[in-house]
Amino acid sequence: MRTLVKILGVLLLSLTVAFNCSAQKDLYLAPDGNDSNVTIFNIQDFGAKTGKHVINTKAIQKAVDKCTEQGGGVVQIPAGKYVTGTIVLKDNVTLNVVAGAELLGSYNIEDYTERVQTSVEAPSFSQCLIYAENAKNVTVSGMGTINGRGFPRYFKEKRPMLMRFIECNNLHIEDITLKNAGSWNTHLVFCDQVRFDNVNIYNRIQPNNDGIDFDGCSNLMISGCIIDSRDDAICGKSTSTTHPCENIIVDRCIMSSDCSGFKLGTSSRGRYNNITVSNCVMKNCGMSAIKLICVDGGSINNISFSNIVMDSVEGPVFIRLGARGKLYKKAKEQDYSTTGIDAISSTPVGTIKNIMFSNIQASVVETDTARAGMLITGIKGHYIENVTFNNVHVFYPGGGTVKQALRHVPELAAVYPEKAWFGILPAYGLYARHIKNMTLNNVSFDFVSPEMRPSLFFLDAKDLEFFHFEAKASDNHTSLIKFEDVSDVLFQNCLNKGYAGSYIEIKDDNCSNIRLLSNDFSQVAMPVKLEKGVVVKNLKVQCNMIQK
Repeated sequence: MRTLVKILGVLLLSLTVAFNCSAQKDLYLAPDGNDSNVTIFNIQDFGAKTGKHVINTKAIQKAVDKCTEQGGGVVQIPAGKYVTGTIVLKDNVTLNVVAGAELLGSYNIEDYTERVQTSVEAPSFSQCLIYAENAKNVTVSGMGTINGRGFPRYFKEKRPMLMRFIECNNLHIEDITLKNAGSWNTHLVFCDQVRFDNVNIYNRIQPNNDGIDFDGCSNLMISGCIIDSRDDAICGKSTSTTHPCENIIVDRCIMSSDCSGFKLGTSSRGRYNNITVSNCVMKNCGMSAIKLICVDGGSINNISFSNIVMDSVEGPVFIRLGARGKLYKKAKEQDYSTTGIDAISSTPVGTIKNIMFSNIQASVVETDTARAGMLITGIKGHYIENVTFNNVHVFYPGGGTVKQALRHVPELAAVYPEKAWFGILPAYGLYARHIKNMTLNNVSFDFVSPEMRPSLFFLDAKDLEFFHFEAKASDNHTSLIKFEDVSDVLFQNCLNKGYAGSYIEIKDDNCSNIRLLSNDFSQVAMPVKLEKGVVVKNLKVQCNMIQK
């Protein structure tokens, strides 16, 4: 037996050494120019030179073309600053920008080719610095920098993207810094098998400075990235019914944005499916840290957010199911000034289902009151379904007024959706409308300044469950929660902090089947307040701790 154990031990050690050697070989096969098994195509050997007045487009393209002709390898950007126009990457090419190297976008728009596919959403951003189409096994790597230099003084109308990849397979972006695009930083269209590893993106010199945009892509992983952008940091788009956005993982990223940290939509013709965002920090997000927007007839399904810290965000979550109905056939057909009313009859309303938020810690700041709070809204006759908040804790600034608590929120079914366009919400925590099957488990809301609005307001909602929900109140004349046209509700083991006039205020006769069981109502004047003349069918208030 001992001999057998020794033999197994030796075999295990041999396998471990072999595995480690293989891993080390793969590491050295990374495009650093030091491995003899990798063919290096140094751009200087093709005539590239440093200098702010030297345009190296032809030299770098020659290196790329030679690389792919010989079966692949590494096109290396050595230390120094190299100015270029559009570079077209091809099969089996690794563009490696070494430490100390900087690939600089030309200031002359004529150096960016128009012979590329563009975005149907953004035709004025047709050009780009790095481009690939129908290519496989493409890598952009290195410890250096690709700097688009898309400053407003050089690019006002035509604003190049930094990188665009269309229908590429096995695409890898790693260890590199990408900065200062004229518009979007990295745009992926109908790509499959894509990885971003340890990429730093800084994109804040122009409007529409997104970080990573993916349209109709599948099997995508974004890991260990730091993205600081003026517009959305990571944004999934869907302009096609034939190319779903699916099987996507975002993990261990830090996202900062004047808009959203993570967004799906606004373009939403096709499917978003099986997407997870986990172990991330979203900070200084000015227009909802997380946005899920389906307004063009597509679907958003099976989306999970877990282990997220939100620091100084103006609104943690915005979810919108609408009926704008854009078709996205040609770029010139897009007109965001129209209301889309005619599209409602021709384009079916889409769906949003199965959304999970778990282990979320958020602190909310407020420069625009209309941006604060969480808004989840479908449209009449079309519900957002199966939304769960589990272990979610949000700290709000407060300051809401009685007048704001009475405000009506417009439907805005067919317009371009931004949360602020709905105006100040009549709830400081969450306003939910046209929703079915929502669960809040171990959720708490708190605030700093006195708050006259309720924590929750539900309108046209069905099948709601609240377990261990806790929210702060600041005035014993206000209600903690308001219901209008709400049915099939359960509250269990819930409580409030601070005195409130009532736990739930029911606004109309359309509310029914509401149960409050085993809750702590010791700090409310009454568990349920009914508007004058309102009758609720099947209202049960049992086994609760009541104020004496």
